[in-house]
Amino acid sequence: MLESFSAATSLLGALLLAIKSPWSHWTWPLWMLGNISWVVVGIQNQMWGLVVQNLGFSITSGIGMWAWFLKPIYEKTHKQRVGSDGVSNTGAQPVCHRSP
Repeated sequence: MLESFSAATSLLGALLLAIKSPWSHWTWPLWMLGNISWVVVGIQNQMWGLVVQNLGFSITSGIGMWAWFLKPIYEKTHKQRVGSDGVSNTGAQPVCHRSP
């Protein structure tokens, strides 16, 4: 059962990316689920190569999740708080310092 889930998440993630789907950013969380599942399958069956490989894939999936999924959310949220001109949208007035 877990092997089927692992295979399905891995393949679905690859398909989303291959067809340039509007949901391609979901590839990375799907792959992360698949990677973790494959690690569990590998541990259960003492397949240490599979474990090491999918731990490595988990790292690359984490990088992909940041770049494709989390970073755009962070940037969008940050841009709303700080306008494109770099000025805070919180209503705070800038502090001006005068030279003596």
